[in-house]
Amino acid sequence: MSIEQRKTLYLGNAWLVRQELRYYEPMADEFNVWSGQTATVTFATDAAGANPIANLSALAMAEVVANPGVYYRVVSSALVANLVPYAGQTVYQITSAGSAAELKAVLPVIVAQPRYVNL
Repeated sequence: MSIEQRKTLYLGNAWLVRQELRYYEPMADEFNVWSGQTATVTFATDAAGANPIANLSALAMAEVVANPGVYYRVVSSALVANLVPYAGQTVYQITSAGSAAELKAVLPVIVAQPRYVNL
C-alpha cells in the first residue's frame, strides 16, 4: 500500500477505531454479521501482531447498539502517546474477534506529529 493511501494517526489526538465484522457462512454462501461477540484492537509494529506496542494491546471494543456487527474503541490521547517513538513510521492497527481470533482486519497507519491550526 502506498504511503498516500495509508491512514494517518496524529500524536496528541484520540483515535477512533471502528470496524464492521462479518464472517462467511459456506452453507448459505453469504457473509453474516458478527454480532454480540467480543472484539479487540491491538497496535503492533508488524502486520501479524507479534510485536504489540506497550499499553496498546488487546483493547476491548464495544458493539454499536444501533448497528449490530459494528464495533468501536476510542483510543485516548494518553494511550496514543505510547506511539511517540514511532513518529514517521508505519504501525499496524489489528482488529481481532472470536475466541481464537477467527476474524482479523489489519490497517497500516502512519504515525505523525500533531498538526495544529491557528484559528
